[in-house]
Amino acid sequence: MDELWSGLMLSGVLPDARRRQIAYAVIASSLLIAVVACFATWPLISRAPSRSGVPLPVLILMGVLLFGLVVSTVQMRQRLITRFNYDGATLYYQTLARPEPQSRATIELQKIDDWRGRGGSFGYILVFRDGQKLNVDRSMSNSGPLIAQLQQDRWPETLSV
Repeated sequence: MDELWSGLMLSGVLPDARRRQIAYAVIASSLLIAVVACFATWPLISRAPSRSGVPLPVLILMGVLLFGLVVSTVQMRQRLITRFNYDGATLYYQTLARPEPQSRATIELQKIDDWRGRGGSFGYILVFRDGQKLNVDRSMSNSGPLIAQLQQDRWPETLSV
């Protein structure tokens, strides 16, 4: 595997501190939703003569929130690039969910979007023709040069001279 990651043009790695920050954010948001769910349903459960007395819409809402949390966590793990190499034609990468090397040809790239949240820009989203999306965190080494090189290699005619 190391021969795949050596001798290529451009490479980057997500810092361990950022990996831990993402893991802690997932844990914190999970705990927050669990606490909110408990506080929201506890008054209903404690007043009801039995568990069957809890209103169905409340249970559905809590189930949808927990399902959404699980889906967003899985998506983040599948999309977040933790290590990459780019040779000018192919992007080799690893994600949190799949540590084995994967690759995508530059020609498959459809567009590059900003990855934004409430705190501002987190990095970039690579969108491929088949619908797959990969997130490139701004804190990853060489993320800016990677995006610039991908844009230059994929859409050279849009660059001004």
